[in-house]
Amino acid sequence: MIRQVSGVATRPAALRIDFRQLLAWATTRRGMWTVWGITRAIMLVNLIIGQHYCDPQFYQYAGDFAMGKLPYISVPVEYPPLGILLILLPALPLLPFTGIAPRPEAVADPLNPDPIRYGAYGISFGIFMLALDALTLMAVMRIARRWTANDATGRMSGLIYILLGMASGAILQKFDLAVGTLCLLAIAMLIEHRAGWAWAFLALATLAKGYPLLLAPLFVIWMIYTNEWNRQTIRRALVGGGIASLIFIVPIMLASGIDPLLHSIMYHADRGIEIESTWASLMLLVGWIGGLGLSTGLSGSDLSLDIHSALESPLALLALPALIMLTLIAYFQFWRRLRVTQARFGAKLNGDEHSRQMMFTYLLHGVIAVTLIFLVTFRAFPAHYLLAVLPLVAVLRLPGQHDARWLSLLVAGMILGQLAVSFWIQIVALDPGPSLLLIARNVLLVGALVALLRTPLLDLWKAPKKLQSG
Repeated sequence: MIRQVSGVATRPAALRIDFRQLLAWATTRRGMWTVWGITRAIMLVNLIIGQHYCDPQFYQYAGDFAMGKLPYISVPVEYPPLGILLILLPALPLLPFTGIAPRPEAVADPLNPDPIRYGAYGISFGIFMLALDALTLMAVMRIARRWTANDATGRMSGLIYILLGMASGAILQKFDLAVGTLCLLAIAMLIEHRAGWAWAFLALATLAKGYPLLLAPLFVIWMIYTNEWNRQTIRRALVGGGIASLIFIVPIMLASGIDPLLHSIMYHADRGIEIESTWASLMLLVGWIGGLGLSTGLSGSDLSLDIHSALESPLALLALPALIMLTLIAYFQFWRRLRVTQARFGAKLNGDEHSRQMMFTYLLHGVIAVTLIFLVTFRAFPAHYLLAVLPLVAVLRLPGQHDARWLSLLVAGMILGQLAVSFWIQIVALDPGPSLLLIARNVLLVGALVALLRTPLLDLWKAPKKLQSG
C-alpha cells in the first residue's frame, strides 16, 4: 500500500532500496563475484536456450581443423594467428567425440550449420570465453588497485567491467575481449617500465585482431616523454615484441610461406561495407533522402552482410583517409598533452603517486580513443567489436562530469545495439524502423568518441580530486 505524505506518494520502508548500501555490498569481494556469477549465468543460459552461438564462420574453421585442414596452410582465413588459435581451442575438447565434433559445413546455407555439432562447439566456445572473462575481471581489479585513483581495492572498476560486459551482451560469442585484455596488460607493463612485456602483449593483441598495431606510436611517444626511449629499453621492446610475434608467425611461414598471412591482411582491404558500420548508416540516410537504390547481400568469403548503393565505392575510398586523419589527431592530442604537462610542471611525469595515475589515465585515454577511431571508421562495426575496449573503460577515470557523459553515451550505444540485433531480419530487409535503431546506435557511439576526445585531461593536474569519480 502506498502512503501519502504531504501530498507526495511514498513507498513503505520495507520496499525501499538503499542503493548506497547495495553498491557497498556489490563492491565487497563476495558481492562482486556474486554479481559476476548472476550476470554471466544469465548470459550462458541465453546462449544455450536461445541458441545464440558464436559466429558460424568460427564453426567452419573448427570443422576444417577437425578434418585435418590447417588454417593458413590448407584453408585461407581472415584472422591473424592468435585469433585463429582462440577460435580453434574450444574445438579441442570435442574432437574425441565423433558425434558432436565440428565438421565442415557443406549445406547450401552456411549460416545454419548442423544444430548438434554447431551447438556443442558454440557452448564450448562460450565456456572458453567465460574463463577469459573471469581472468579479465581479475586483471582489471589488480591494475585498478595500483593505477586507478580512488579505487584502492579495484572492486569498483571490477563492478563497472561486469556491468559493461552485461551491456555488451557478446562476451560468450566472440573473442574480441582478448584484445582488450592484452592491451590493458600492455599498458600496465609500460607504466611499470617493463618494456619487453609491454610490447610482447601489444604484439599478441595485434596477432589477435590486427588493428592494435595502431597503438604502437602511442607507446613510442609515451616512452620518449618519460625518458624510457633509450638503447636498453628499445632492445627489450624489440626482444619482447619480436619473440611474441615470431612464435606465431615463423611456423606458418615455414609451412606455407608468406602468402597466406598476406591474404589475411589484404582480405580486409577488399571487404565490403557491412550493414552495422557507420558508413552503412550514412548510406541508409542518404539513400532514403536521395532516393538512391539500396540493397543487402551475403558475402560468401566471410558470411558478412554488406550493403550496396551508389555511395558504396566513394565511401569505401573515404574510409582509409578518415582513419588516418582521425588517428593522427589522436596521436597529436596525446603528444601535446604530454608536452604541455612536462613544460608546465617541469618535473618527472611519473614521479609521485598522483602523477603516475595521471600518466596511466593519459595513456589509457589515448589507447581507447585510437581503438574507437578505428572501430567507427572501419567498414565493419558489429557490436562485439566494442568488447575490445571494455577492460580499458572499466579502469578509466575522467575529470568532473566528463566521465559520466562519455560513458553514458557508450553504454546507451551498446544497449541500443543489442536491441537492434533483435530486429536483425528486418534490418537486413532495410526496414526503416529497425534500421533507425542501428543508425541511432552508431550516432551514440560516435558521440561517445567525440566526448572522449574533447575531455580536458589537463584538468587532472589542476584539480586531482576531480579524478576521484570511482
